[in-house]
Amino acid sequence: MLQAGSARAHSAGDISAKESAAVTARATENGAVLVNAHDMMTKVYGLLDARSTRSDCVEAAKSTIDLEPQEDDGRLWLDSADGYAVSYDGMTPQVSAVAQFAPNDSVAEYCYFFLFPYAAADNGAGNKAQSRFAGTLLQEMQDMQLDMGANTESDDLFDVYGDYRGNLVNVRLLDDAQTPDEGRYILMFIVEPQAFTPADDIAAL
Repeated sequence: MLQAGSARAHSAGDISAKESAAVTARATENGAVLVNAHDMMTKVYGLLDARSTRSDCVEAAKSTIDLEPQEDDGRLWLDSADGYAVSYDGMTPQVSAVAQFAPNDSVAEYCYFFLFPYAAADNGAGNKAQSRFAGTLLQEMQDMQLDMGANTESDDLFDVYGDYRGNLVNVRLLDDAQTPDEGRYILMFIVEPQAFTPADDIAAL
């Protein structure tokens, strides 16, 4: 499972060439990958189907946003520092995105780390930014009628999870405080493709 310290309404499945061209145009608008909740729950980097392979991830990033994912311990990363950007409902926070792979090179898990720095001098701007982003995202997921459960034993600000078309989705918000006056909120959006089980469903009740 990915850890925070590592951070640096459609149908799932194959898409036609026409749809692919539309996705590419949408993904590169204003230099950012445009996503909604469905995209984050089904697409690695917001670009390609979660049932893809390592080579698919590399090629999609190169051909769509002209970036090459960086490898670290077998995982492939894209990062704001290298020009990767994600736009959700007009919001473009700092972001890192990572994919890790099974022995057969299929995607085993992927995650977005959305970062919201804060400091005493920002008059609560960091907190407002994460509140708007997280609140909008969770509301959209609720509007999609996802059955989400909460991990009440988590030390995170919130930790919810559930099923989206067989994908196990986990959304967590952490306060990564550096000093009493400054730090960053990290919203982790973790997806394990086709990993949701009856046991997860029972735990969510």
